[in-house]
This record gives sequence, C-alpha cells and structure tokens, in this order.
Amino acid sequence: MEKVFKYSLLKYRPSYLLGEQVNIGILFLFLEDNHVAFSFPNSLKRLTALYPDIVLNETKSYLNNFRLKAKKLSAGNLFLAAATENLIENEFLIADANSFFFSEFKVGVYTGIEKTIEHLNKQYFAYYDALPQYALKTDADLIQKITEGIRRSGKSARFKTENVKLENSKITSRFDLSWQNGTTNFAKALSFDLKKPESIQHKAIQKFGELYQLGTPDSLKDKRFDFLVAEPSDRSLFKTYTQAIDILESIPHNKRIITEIKFDDYIEEALETSKVLF
Repeated sequence: MEKVFKYSLLKYRPSYLLGEQVNIGILFLFLEDNHVAFSFPNSLKRLTALYPDIVLNETKSYLNNFRLKAKKLSAGNLFLAAATENLIENEFLIADANSFFFSEFKVGVYTGIEKTIEHLNKQYFAYYDALPQYALKTDADLIQKITEGIRRSGKSARFKTENVKLENSKITSRFDLSWQNGTTNFAKALSFDLKKPESIQHKAIQKFGELYQLGTPDSLKDKRFDFLVAEPSDRSLFKTYTQAIDILESIPHNKRIITEIKFDDYIEEALETSKVLF
C-alpha cells in the first residue's frame, strides 16, 4: 500500500551574488509512520573541487547534528504531522549559517522507508559518487609547498601560520601565512584548479570583495597581499582562469600574484628579507 511522504533538500549556497547552490542533504517526513530521517552523502570531499573555501569539518558537524535530531524526533515520538509547517524552522535551522537553506517540501509516495531514502540519495547525490578524472590541487596543497620550504630553513619562527586574519566590523578575511619585511605581508593560497568556470570566477570575486570591505588602499598601505595561485588542469578553463587573474590584478591594494612556478623564488625572498617576529 502506497503512503504519502514529504522531503526537503538541504542546499549549500556559498554566494548570493553568483546564485550557485548544490544539494547537500535530504530531510524526510514519513507522515503516516511518524518517522523523520535525514540523509547526506557519505563523502563530501568533492565539494572542495567546487567550493574550496567550504569548511568540511564544520559542514559535517551540521549534517551529523541534523541526523541525530531526526532520530531523536522519531525515537521520542516527538514528531506530529500537524507540526510539519514549522518543523524546519523549529528544529533544523542553522544559526549564523546563511550558506545552508532548505527547499520547499516536495511530496511523493512510498511503500518502504529505507528503499525510498536510498532511491532519492542516488538521485540527488550522484555527483558525490562520481570519481574525478584527476586529482585537483587544493589551497592546502599550495600553502604546504610554501610552509615546507620555510620549515626546512629553520626560520619558521619568523612566520605566523595560525589564526592569520584581518577583520573589521563588516568582515573577517582569513589568510594562510603572514610575515614582515617593511610591510606586513598576508599570503593566501588560491588554487584555480577547479572543475567549473563559475567556481573559478567566484573564488576571485570573493577575494576582491573581501579586500574591498576590509578598507581602502590608503588605510591598508602598511600591508601587502600575496596571492599564491595555481592554474586549472583542465585547459578548457584557461580563459576563465585568465579572467580570474585579471580580477585579482584589478584589486587596488598593495598586492602581488605569485604563480606556482615562482613559489621557490617567493620562499627564497621571504627567508632572506623577513624580520624576526616579537
């Protein structure tokens, strides 16, 4: 006998400006069985290919908490069909996490709960199961090249690698490394080795917007911003990559763009000119 169920897709949206979004979870309401379930992909690593700035550990924590909440609602018989209209608002909203939102409820029919969940998981999470054709370089890969060179020199004490950020009342901008040699230099790895052209554009636009919000070039004149970049492996995306570099070049602040081929020169310069931090 077929029964009616409802489901809502949890989506990740990194930017209102670009309007991109991706399915990251499903909330199921099996009304006639008084059962709530929440599912999400087994692995989220492929998200970093689309959105390198996503914090996976934090995202997994949100998703696991949603799954636990659904189990508690079902186990404690706390779910009532009459409360479905406000269920998301009351139980599944994420405070201060505007990048995550639920869609409107959709309606379907089912004969078995587990079979239905499995079917929709395959339908909406197929992207996560597809294997990449090649390994993409991440921001972490790039900054590791820099920090390893510094570590081998024995001069690591001259460089700050933990909690490197600039902030004001409007924004917090995080960096991977800072060091001093007349100016305070903030290094940020920006790998454009991504799968989608819009992801490359978004990454450059986001950094442009952050520096714009941090302050004027004159107010930040004692600082320099070093962007450590990698180009895409997919040569069809090279035009988009060039446009992304143009966006970074248009940032009016004191900045440099260091391509991967020049990382060794950057490390050498940093080691030779950096001052001891107090």
